[in-house]
Amino acid sequence: WILSAHTEPALRELARRLVTRDEGSVTDVAYSLLHGRAALPCRAVMIGATREDFAAELDALTCGSGRASKVVFVFPGQGSQWIGMGRRLWESSAVFRDSVLRTDRALAEFVDWSAAAVLAGEPGTPDLDRVDVVQPVLFTVMVALADVWRSYGVEPAAVVGHSQGEIAAAHVAGGLSLRDAARVVALRSKALTALAGEGGMVVVQRSVAYVEDLLRQWEGRLSVAVVNGPEAVVVSGQVAALEELLATEDRARRVAVDYASHSAQVERIEEELARTLTDVQPMTSRVPLFSTVERDWIDTASMDTGYWYRNLRQTVWFDDAVGRLSEAGFDVFVEVSPHPVLTASVRESCPDAVVTGTLRRDHHDVAALLAAARELHIGGARVDWAAVVGEGRRVDLPTYPFQRDRYWLERGSGSGGDAAGLGLLPTRYPLLGAVTTIAGSGAVVLSGRLSVASMPWLADHAVADTVVLPGTALVDMAIRAGDEVGCGVLDELVVQTPLVLDRAASVQVSVGPAEADGRRPVSVHARRDDGDWVEHAVGSLAEEADVPVPPRSWPPAGAEAVDLTGLYERLADGGLAYGPAFQGLEALWRQDGSLYAEVALPEAAGDTAGYAVHPALFDAALHAVVGTAELSGIRLPFAWTGVAVHATDATRLRVRLDTDDTGAVRLLATDTTGEPVVTVDALVTRPVTADQLRRADSGPDGLYAVEWVSHTPATPATVPVFERYVVEPTGDDVVADTHRATTDTLAHVQRHLTATTTPLVVQAPYDDLAGAAVWGLLRTAQTEHPGRIVLVDTDDHPASQEVLPILVASG
Repeated sequence: WILSAHTEPALRELARRLVTRDEGSVTDVAYSLLHGRAALPCRAVMIGATREDFAAELDALTCGSGRASKVVFVFPGQGSQWIGMGRRLWESSAVFRDSVLRTDRALAEFVDWSAAAVLAGEPGTPDLDRVDVVQPVLFTVMVALADVWRSYGVEPAAVVGHSQGEIAAAHVAGGLSLRDAARVVALRSKALTALAGEGGMVVVQRSVAYVEDLLRQWEGRLSVAVVNGPEAVVVSGQVAALEELLATEDRARRVAVDYASHSAQVERIEEELARTLTDVQPMTSRVPLFSTVERDWIDTASMDTGYWYRNLRQTVWFDDAVGRLSEAGFDVFVEVSPHPVLTASVRESCPDAVVTGTLRRDHHDVAALLAAARELHIGGARVDWAAVVGEGRRVDLPTYPFQRDRYWLERGSGSGGDAAGLGLLPTRYPLLGAVTTIAGSGAVVLSGRLSVASMPWLADHAVADTVVLPGTALVDMAIRAGDEVGCGVLDELVVQTPLVLDRAASVQVSVGPAEADGRRPVSVHARRDDGDWVEHAVGSLAEEADVPVPPRSWPPAGAEAVDLTGLYERLADGGLAYGPAFQGLEALWRQDGSLYAEVALPEAAGDTAGYAVHPALFDAALHAVVGTAELSGIRLPFAWTGVAVHATDATRLRVRLDTDDTGAVRLLATDTTGEPVVTVDALVTRPVTADQLRRADSGPDGLYAVEWVSHTPATPATVPVFERYVVEPTGDDVVADTHRATTDTLAHVQRHLTATTTPLVVQAPYDDLAGAAVWGLLRTAQTEHPGRIVLVDTDDHPASQEVLPILVASG
């Protein structure tokens, strides 16, 4: 179960409520938590198959609120193997099983045994004690585990390999094909058998400087093979010299190998490796690789035959690699192996990083893997839990466990009074406190009262020194109204007049009856106490939207960071004065024309309770576009298309924004785990001046207006021949006149269509009851006889009659 809350006490209470609630299977609860709740700062994951399993986890529930995001896959050398590793995962994971079989087929060209059979423990298979068996088998398991992590949505931003683990790292990064990687691990480990019995390795818990000084007495016989940590050094070389070292040094212990890699003894097989690995063809990888041989980032295209010899001969500088990765901002280290052997060293070097293994010796594979995924999740790394949880159905979940405290109420809320006492229903929505359904029509109206006195955070959205309700608030109100009728998608919303909040305003959001395609019209009106109702926005609502696919890594590898220093000061100078409640843009990157932003809800904006997406948080997501554009006047949101909210209660967002050739902006916002929160198919902005905003405060004609512009059309080369039929306006008897008009018009049209091929122009008053009925009738006739009937909305002015031939000619 994926849990989150604002505080740890709330998280623990939520876990308790879930465990004691009987509704739905544990799978359905997991599915509902994943797809119906946004990720909040404090996170936890409960693992189990029954409610009893989950109940057992209550006391030991681990909570975290980390924000780590840049993942490194760490591939160790030899030592993580154990009998039975991966068998449970083979049974339960098709991804793991398919990957093992692919690698097994690739190895078959170079070995006469099966890695899959060794893992299964089949009779007659070679023993893992052999170096030429254990290294290819470990390679097989590590590659398969990397594939499983990727299927869970965990993508590496970099990889690092330790000794033979660098072969798996190079393949997973994309620097070696599977065939070439299989060639290297199989033939190189086979060559190592020639060194068996002549060397060994010893771990010394001292600094590398101390060990290098100590080894001078065994010059040429012992070497520093590996540096894993500040006081974790491996020495390799001749057996006799190692015995002397063990007798001398009390902080040394033997490693269970009978050969001395990373020492001078490896030079004996250099020619054989040059011959057997000559066909290896490395390539530039998709994922960056930090080399523990070169102690730097390298182009994997350089990992040729010579490199794989140096990888076996030279010192493994793992501690140096981890330190450099940490300095570069990598804060998540996942050891991809059947048992963690390097995690302790990584934690010692990077105490603030999220560090986890994958499987564990003698533990159930799936349980160990899920526990590792839990560590990543509570540390802040993205895990695609949908791939883990699978399918389910939505069930009711416990409401959010608010932590009670006492606050003195200083001012009335924006929703005002007792809605129930006025015959309305309360909404628990901060912007609009009451809702009512219009009898007989299915229409719904949400109403409330907005002012900066009741909601001080709104005063922080000032445009040209005028407090304006953000467009994101209009969107949120429309979506909230749509929720009342089961239409959760804002198909379109056009802002006709900004809502100025210099004084308190009554607001109504109206949702009309459903149309034939299921859509519903929506509009937002407001008025001052002494004014008329003004339509501020109009649009339509739809029932559902597809769930988008979020970015697999954050921020994308190679994205360029944008300096935000002084951003809000520059915007204020340009007329967009965002106060503390709206200063939520924290980080910004750009890549290939796309913008990637991290935004957070400032404390001054209040909490998220009741909102679809808090308007201040949503508005901050758009600041990335404004902040990177050339400031040439003020622009405000004008037309929103395809706005869908996928989860609520988000306080932090990761946002991708793309601008097309027309200037329209497409937005995808996820929470910190990568789960979608809100999407916008297109947002179009329009320029606005301070004078227009001042006029917007005066009424419906303040900002946008329809104006008729005189135009002299060109006369067509040939004047078409057409018949004109005029419908008289309705008289005193509306019903009789409407019946007469439609009957006479239908008869005339039928005669015309059968007797002639010339166009028929019907002039009918559109705003007249009889005329409106005729228009509806003839629209149907137009679909049956395209090109034969022209409907004209006109008046009695002579100029209007003169353009009829032009209208007919244009079709």
